[in-house]
Amino acid sequence: MKKLTLAWVLYLLCSSAWATSTSFFQTHGFVFFFASTCPYCHQFSPILKSVTESLNAEVLPLSFDNQPLPEFTHVLPATSDWVTTAFQNSPIHYPALFIANPKTHRLYAVSTGSLNEMELIARIKELIPKIIAYENEEVSA
Repeated sequence: MKKLTLAWVLYLLCSSAWATSTSFFQTHGFVFFFASTCPYCHQFSPILKSVTESLNAEVLPLSFDNQPLPEFTHVLPATSDWVTTAFQNSPIHYPALFIANPKTHRLYAVSTGSLNEMELIARIKELIPKIIAYENEEVSA
């Protein structure tokens, strides 16, 4: 039986909004920047894994030190192309999470630093309608 966390209570209370989120992630995914030596990355990783599994969302884990985290064992290096696209020559802070649209190659910043489950869910729910509106506007322009 699934542990009844505050996030699951939120899920049950907002299931229609969460359903929109899960359908959104049929065309979008996450890009997760981290380093295996970063304690905040280790703190955030299980939270991210839990939330993305409940959303049925794909995660592309990109490691700055080419080493995995326990929740993300198959990683790719955080290449300069990925870093430039994501951070746009701004200072690099991690863990860093982005929503990605593979079709348009756009990244949308979700967070830097470690969030708890409630904060991450709230941030995702806040961003999805904005991303949808932006992408719909872009298509119709």
